[in-house]
Amino acid sequence: MRSVYLLLLKTFLLSLIVAIVTLPANSAAQTEQPEPYQVAEAYEIYSAILPTTWPVTEAHAKTLLIRAETGSGPDMCLKPEGESVVGPAIADFIEVNKKPWLLQKAFQINQPYEFIFAKRARWNL
Repeated sequence: MRSVYLLLLKTFLLSLIVAIVTLPANSAAQTEQPEPYQVAEAYEIYSAILPTTWPVTEAHAKTLLIRAETGSGPDMCLKPEGESVVGPAIADFIEVNKKPWLLQKAFQINQPYEFIFAKRARWNL
């Protein structure tokens, strides 16, 4: 009976050691930051759109809070359909946004803004 306990204890300790040794490698991969998003045309478009949004026009926000990491959910309303004019652009958008990007301070707007990071926020945007 004692040998069974020793075997279980050794197995548990070995599992614990393996978990501890591999933990730093896994946590380092999870804290990797996305690549910077550097498409000037996109920042120009958002710079034109942001001043017309509800937080600016109706709520009169003093500072805009913008999520720093981009994301794209699986339920995007636009789908690339056949040979339409915008189909290839939508398909490219979907492909580019399969991975998150890190927005830069490149919005040309009069409204002050700050970036927030989802992992630091109390909510998940």
